[in-house]
Amino acid sequence: TVVSLTTNGPPTSGTFAVSPYRGTALTTEFEFLLDGWSDDVDDYPLTYTYSYRQRLSRRGGGSFADRRTANSALTPLVADQYASSWFVTTLPQANNVNLTCVGRVFDRYLSYAQAFTPVRVDPLEISGEDLSALAGDLLSESANTGDGEASLSLVSNVASVIGGTDTSRRRLSAEQELIDDLMAHTISAASLVGTGSSAAAAAQVLSTVSTLTGDPDSLSESSQTGAIGLLDDVVDGAAGTGFDADTAAATAATLSRL
Repeated sequence: TVVSLTTNGPPTSGTFAVSPYRGTALTTEFEFLLDGWSDDVDDYPLTYTYSYRQRLSRRGGGSFADRRTANSALTPLVADQYASSWFVTTLPQANNVNLTCVGRVFDRYLSYAQAFTPVRVDPLEISGEDLSALAGDLLSESANTGDGEASLSLVSNVASVIGGTDTSRRRLSAEQELIDDLMAHTISAASLVGTGSSAAAAAQVLSTVSTLTGDPDSLSESSQTGAIGLLDDVVDGAAGTGFDADTAAATAATLSRL
């Protein structure tokens, strides 16, 4: 007996670029482009996802980004696969200014290829008061569009900038108020992205909560309660879709801090 099997391969022959190479956290718009990818005619349409990885950093230091428990988990920028090979976003403040951007190209059977490119994201020099005002404007604008995944990405970017060498009571109180506001936006945005039916959406929400709760000392009781409740809802709702290893590790680390 002869058995013939046809296997499906991922898309091939494309490129991945991010422009500009260097920018500033939260304010520079970076353009992601997955160009020239192809596959067998029966495997179309192609879809795309965008994400990044931070490099490992030490515990300790002055800024919120330095103080949080950092890992090299994949951080999604979108809550589902995109039909567009072009994507524009801001990026967070990196622990050591370097990020690795990741682009994935899927065929209709969800076989995918991935490509990587580095970018440099310089710290945003801004006072706590000005950051709160900027974050308020950006979050308000994002909430008005009803774009949950953009709001989640924005929350992570703002959280990465919080902190600095000023550890006065007034500064820490202002940080806590801003984090409370970011947590409220996270909970609201999570309801818009379909975490129960999309593993990518669940991953983006869980990654955002992980970033936001990276420094437990900056969390109010209400933010801790909100984070635990949201984690419980997302994990329960996404049990059928499952999680990848990065998401599972980040979620476990978040729960251990709270």
